[in-house]
Amino acid sequence: MDIHNHTHALGASASRLLRTAGAGSSAHANALLARVSKVVQYPPSRIGRTSALLTMPISIVCRLLEHCDLLDRVAVARTCQTLRLASLSLPHIWSRLDHNEDYVLHNKSRLLQWSYPRLVDVQLSFDTPFPYDAFDAFAAAIFPRLSSFVLRIAVTSNLSTIPDRGQHSVWDRVSIALSRPAPHMHTLSLTFHADPSIGHFHLRSDLLNGEPGVLRTCMLHGLRPPPLLRPCNALSGLHTLDFTHELSSFTASELAAVLSLSPALETFGLTATSFLHDADSDILPSALHSQLRRLAVDFPTLMAFDSARALARRFPTLQELAIVGSAGYNRPFEDQLDWPGPMRAFVLRDDALFEFGDANLQSFCAKVRTNFDVGWGPIMSSHRLMSLVLHEHEVSRCGPLPCAPNLTDLSIFLASWTETADRWDCGVLANTELVFDYPALCSLRFAQLPKIKSLSVLLTASGDWEYRYIRDADYTIALTDIVDFVRDRVRLQPPGRRLDTLILSGIRDIVDFDLAQSLHMIKSIATDIDFEHSLPPHLLRYLSSRDADQNSTSIFSSAQRPDS
Repeated sequence: MDIHNHTHALGASASRLLRTAGAGSSAHANALLARVSKVVQYPPSRIGRTSALLTMPISIVCRLLEHCDLLDRVAVARTCQTLRLASLSLPHIWSRLDHNEDYVLHNKSRLLQWSYPRLVDVQLSFDTPFPYDAFDAFAAAIFPRLSSFVLRIAVTSNLSTIPDRGQHSVWDRVSIALSRPAPHMHTLSLTFHADPSIGHFHLRSDLLNGEPGVLRTCMLHGLRPPPLLRPCNALSGLHTLDFTHELSSFTASELAAVLSLSPALETFGLTATSFLHDADSDILPSALHSQLRRLAVDFPTLMAFDSARALARRFPTLQELAIVGSAGYNRPFEDQLDWPGPMRAFVLRDDALFEFGDANLQSFCAKVRTNFDVGWGPIMSSHRLMSLVLHEHEVSRCGPLPCAPNLTDLSIFLASWTETADRWDCGVLANTELVFDYPALCSLRFAQLPKIKSLSVLLTASGDWEYRYIRDADYTIALTDIVDFVRDRVRLQPPGRRLDTLILSGIRDIVDFDLAQSLHMIKSIATDIDFEHSLPPHLLRYLSSRDADQNSTSIFSSAQRPDS
């Protein structure tokens, strides 16, 4: 690691961004600082010999350190005595150790000292060859201070695979290290990518020293609990378990074996090809796990939708059910009338989420996540559909939306400059053929997605290639276009009725030539107009829930209903 280059680039980037912040709010300044470690790293020749960090107030440096990644924090701490003391005055920034596996393994003592007295959260990923000795020493030193641990190991890939015996040998060595006591660990995530055709990989019964401890959340991908009749005390106190079952269907007997290890389980997530009612299905009586409240089932396609519902019926005390079909539904998706209403829909590019019921009002609510491969399904015209959030390009891709007689809230995400450049789809404001038949509509929101940053390779005048991050341009909109859209293409009842509210979310640039006249025209289509600085919390939670790296049960942590 070139410490001088790190600190020079970091200081120059922070100084430049803070100059543009002006007298903005603290939140705006924090947002700018959060971008520092992600901006292009200029070569030292374009940065002054003295780091700009040395001229910044210590309070700004401390805020900057909270947003940087681990290597940037280390670079700042090793620049000079002043910045070292500033870094060490923030033990919480050293309690998150992730991604930089080699540095973490070989500098564990220093990082533990800097984070003291806080517990640490560690996230590590390894390919082969696996550093056995370094990992053993790391586990011995850091497990007593671990709060959460995420470990991903890949011993097979599309390019190369180590021998079958070698794959089992890797897991045997790792599982021995995982048998060390970790009395403060509350979250454990283990992913082991290996060739599933060579057999199963099991946890040891002495996981975390075979003690119940405080482990409450566990994610297992490519691994199985110890074989039946072998207890695993470390899993006995789990409240949440995410279990990924590779390649084959999941049987009732296997489900019973998994659930029997965690009698206090409240949330269970299962990722598999399907669920089979095998000969031992009777070993899952209704009384088993009567305290289970949340079940998330993630199958490759919603072809197994009925199978997922059958699995859910085995747990009569369920309060929340989530069914995910990552490859779409094999028949027109219809309203599930035996589930409670109302219903809300979120349709954003290749992702659609339907919510049934309200957790604040009903004893049961459900979610279904899928996509529309063959156009809109009958569910989009359900009389129970009350709220719809969609990306404008979805209307171009799937065709005009059907009439939803009781829809009251519509939010439309406008396409970014990058999305518009990559596709030929028309936006809803540009396509005059589109009609939105929502007679009960009361609230209409136009919103922008958080800006994305794309990496571009540019050829400089000197003939060198330079990498630059280019951010989307600011959104612009004309109020007169919105007036025409509502008047001509939104069918309200009775005709001529005004909307209760028109909302512009995160759109700062209004390009009307006569703004006063445009605002006056808005009054003819809406009683109120609101300008939101950013998306409301329930939409931000929806966007965050689409993260592909999240586990199946993470869908429960992001309720999409509007905040009261």
